[in-house]
Amino acid sequence: MLNKNFLSDVREALTINQKFSENNFLVKKIETQSNITLSIIYRFDPEFYFQASVPKSEDINYSIPTQFNPKTTANAELKRVTDLKNSISSWTEQIYKELMVRFYN
Repeated sequence: MLNKNFLSDVREALTINQKFSENNFLVKKIETQSNITLSIIYRFDPEFYFQASVPKSEDINYSIPTQFNPKTTANAELKRVTDLKNSISSWTEQIYKELMVRFYN
């Protein structure tokens, strides 16, 4: 489940490569009866987003559907919450690459 410590880890994953600050992103946690949706938007270009739905189920075989842009790989279903943190770090790297392409073109 996405607890307070997890959200702290997410914020760390957003800034791990030091190209961005935590303030560059809007992070929301939206809770429904069946899942928790993590939504991250790059504040300076809302076209860049990351969204994942973590089931509240106690079943250890659940998957975490994700959608994001820019794409580092195809949108996927992750198997563990730790994979989600790694995916967020990869996503921020892709944002940086995309911004550099725009800057130099």
